[in-house]
Amino acid sequence: MTSLPLEQRRVILVAFDNSGNAKDAFNWAEQYILRPGKDHVVLISVVQDDGAGFLDSFLLKSVSLGEIDDALGYGDGDTYPEQEQKEFLKTAEERAEKLLHDLSRPIAKQDISVQRIVVRNADPRTVICQAAINNRAELIVIGSRGLSTIKRALIGSVSDYVVKNAECPVLVVKSKDAQHAS
Repeated sequence: MTSLPLEQRRVILVAFDNSGNAKDAFNWAEQYILRPGKDHVVLISVVQDDGAGFLDSFLLKSVSLGEIDDALGYGDGDTYPEQEQKEFLKTAEERAEKLLHDLSRPIAKQDISVQRIVVRNADPRTVICQAAINNRAELIVIGSRGLSTIKRALIGSVSDYVVKNAECPVLVVKSKDAQHAS
């Protein structure tokens, strides 16, 4: 099999936030979409802090906000001082970079070129759409979080926004749990 030069490869953007849904979407893309020697994958993750100490799923996988509050000595309703927020964001960004690096290894071994992007403190909806434009993506792959109707109405869904606003096709992969519940 002949590998295509980078500029001739199909560009697939995969949004990743370390959730189970994002892992399912990445695995699905790897199994059913990605073509060795013919594809270039852009892995993108947005690390954010809403100003109230929310540290995204990279830090919260093994530590709850309550545990963080206890460790830092903050009670309910308090926000973290700016320096602690910066340190948490830096740690989350480093973990995101490592995670994307680890994700890219097996597909890179299959002659699929990979670019990793970690964006700090931005709206993931607009970042994903803009990254697709900037990288000339032909497809965006994103997981579905499975929000309830009420939550979707209140906070919106990243995947819904991307589907409606992206300039290229978007594939929303349901999580394994959602697939089994259907």
